[in-house]
Amino acid sequence: MNTSDSCYYCSSQDDLTLDHLIPQFSGGKHSADNLVVPCRSCNSSKNRHDFLEWMAKKGIFPTLGLLRRYLKLAINYCIENELMSILLEPKQVAKPKQPSLFDDLEMDNHLEQCAAARLTLPIKIELIPHKFPRPAELLWWFEPLAPEVSDSVKA
Repeated sequence: MNTSDSCYYCSSQDDLTLDHLIPQFSGGKHSADNLVVPCRSCNSSKNRHDFLEWMAKKGIFPTLGLLRRYLKLAINYCIENELMSILLEPKQVAKPKQPSLFDDLEMDNHLEQCAAARLTLPIKIELIPHKFPRPAELLWWFEPLAPEVSDSVKA
């Protein structure tokens, strides 16, 4: 399990800072659930990006521990803003299109009339994974690097 003595994103133990999984400027809260400990390099690289957006740009599947926290924040946001009652229904499409993250489920037609529809979500819902690597390839956390490995990686 990752602790605050190493970066939540890469496991470096150098120059640690605090970061928000869901940036505050996007609507993420300044709460313990939304705070993680990254190294300064990862924090600078992530900048003001959403966690899943940043991981997608890097081409890395998120660790399950951070993905779980991200989804918990997303669900809590939807509950607090009464978005959980918005239904997803099968979309009727005649022509083929790019595969949807929701397996061709889309929000119903009544969504536009709903006050919740005017909210800007602080999460990148389209980036929530729906396909996962094989279990042997999944990581719960990045493991802290041994000091000699950490030094050679940074060189």
